[in-house]
Amino acid sequence: MAKLTSAEAHQQGLEQQEYLEEHHVCSICQSDYTSDEGGIEGDIGILPASFCPTCLSGIIDMVEQLTAE
Repeated sequence: MAKLTSAEAHQQGLEQQEYLEEHHVCSICQSDYTSDEGGIEGDIGILPASFCPTCLSGIIDMVEQLTAE
């Protein structure tokens, strides 16, 4: 394994941080998705939660069915 210089290590850390900011893992299906695809990230109380576009759509549909008159 080659030793990284501090500049290379810093660059690698920035790239990993950018990847983590752009990619999320769904709390329901564990799929990897980006912010550009849709979905939502936030907290339910104190628990962090992320939902991909497919699971978010399913949750919204479930709430609409439960609140229908």
